[in-house]
Amino acid sequence: MPYLKFTGHLRRFFPDLSEGMVDGRTVAEVIGVLDERYPGLAAYIIDEQGALRKHVNIFVNDELIQDRR
Repeated sequence: MPYLKFTGHLRRFFPDLSEGMVDGRTVAEVIGVLDERYPGLAAYIIDEQGALRKHVNIFVNDELIQDRR
């Protein structure tokens, strides 16, 4: 189960964000769960084509995701 941390910048727009464990096996599943908890979060980090927005960085096991799709 992934452990999530968020930048202070995201908390400015989503003040209830809290770090911790989230269900999901893929990045897409985790983003879906987060969007259910924090409506609008997915639209903030995913563009209309389903790719990560340029201002978003996601790390998996301390490695930056290079494939933004």
